[in-house]
Amino acid sequence: MPVKIPSSLPAKAQLESENISVITNDLIETNGNPSVKVAILNLMPNKITTETQLLRLLGNSPFQVDIELIKLASHISKTTPESHINAFYKPFAEVESQKFDGFIITGAPIEHLAFEEVNYWDELCRIMNWTLTNAVSTLHICWGAQAALYHHYEINKVPLKKKLCGVFPLQPLSKSNVLTSGFDDTFYAPQSRWSGIDEPALKACPALEVLASSPEVGMHMAATRNCKQVFVLGHMEYDADTLANEFKRDIEKGLNPAVPHNYFPDDCPSNTPAITWRNHANLFFSNWLNYITFKNQKERYL
Repeated sequence: MPVKIPSSLPAKAQLESENISVITNDLIETNGNPSVKVAILNLMPNKITTETQLLRLLGNSPFQVDIELIKLASHISKTTPESHINAFYKPFAEVESQKFDGFIITGAPIEHLAFEEVNYWDELCRIMNWTLTNAVSTLHICWGAQAALYHHYEINKVPLKKKLCGVFPLQPLSKSNVLTSGFDDTFYAPQSRWSGIDEPALKACPALEVLASSPEVGMHMAATRNCKQVFVLGHMEYDADTLANEFKRDIEKGLNPAVPHNYFPDDCPSNTPAITWRNHANLFFSNWLNYITFKNQKERYL
């Protein structure tokens, strides 16, 4: 089923070139299928790239997905053209009265800051509280997951001795959970972060369940028992070259980064990386949308 987006959104051409079904807002829906309404609060600096990555996964699913892109009033992006933000993003105040099936809060490259030092922290906390009543399920990614765990459950992030960067094997801890249904015994996901989660505090929280982890990565995925809140520390949405671009950027900044783990063939940065996580990324997003649809239907007929 298609993902529904504005006709001039830059992601449209890329998605169509990959045979991802899209339908533009100026077309009338004629297939009669119910749609899933998903809002994305995009906190990443390169918003156009992140839009494309998330829309690819939402569009490669059995559901028609209506997308709303949300921006903060308390933060102005310095790395995405203002014309793009104004054309495709709505302030949260314009959608605050609405209800969404799914809500996504992305990561942000601000791990070095305490949460309360983030200039949009108060607004983000208000939005995270709002999702509890206005979204069937909220997916928090990377820093967004750390922020939500801290805000809702007082589980803090923990700095790592070195950056966790690469593609790591992970194990699902509960194959009966709707979000990891159909997962193999081992799957892969990119990681790119300087911090983890206070795992003893996470495991001691009765409201939360760890769904996937590994000895190298720690917790990769967790959720509330009813999957209303989902927390993913990795980046299943990443393109094949995203870690390569980050590696090149860090070299140009003089940071002397380590070669991303298990990413470049033969650990040689001149080799083209192969994507090894796309199947499980598609499965996870389909599982998440399926949960939302089932939850809506169940509540509708009860």
